Amino acid sequence: AREHTGSIQKGWEEVYNINPSIVEKAARHITSAAEFLENIN
Repeated sequence: AREHTGSIQKGWEEVYNINPSIVEKAARHITSAAEFLENIN
């Protein structure tokens, strides 16, 4: 678990920095991932 990321959006940012495709795939199913992608574009 990533309880030290500070926020859900920060967690998605960390994953995105490692492998963007993970967040892109997750966004199809997880609202917070989709919101993260909307906010960075």
